[in-house]
Amino acid sequence: VEMFLDRWKGETDAEIRAIFLVRILNSRHSRRRGFLIDALTDPETAIRAEAWKAIRKYPDLPGVDFSPDGALEERARAVAELRIWVKAEKK
Repeated sequence: VEMFLDRWKGETDAEIRAIFLVRILNSRHSRRRGFLIDALTDPETAIRAEAWKAIRKYPDLPGVDFSPDGALEERARAVAELRIWVKAEKK
């Protein structure tokens, strides 16, 4: 899993990124939430949608409004809020 997490950001092939996402979706890795939030910034709407579907299952998810096909600025704002949520969980 660590290998997938380290390669995620530099990967240009959408199919490879989708494989990474599936691997994380089936994992209980400690960095899973952070990875899923990073996936919300993916250029592909389908990848963002799958990541959001997984994130929405967390019972402690804050009230964040995210739309995988929303405007870039709105998605960036939601991702920033979610990153604060993940950082708070680590404390």
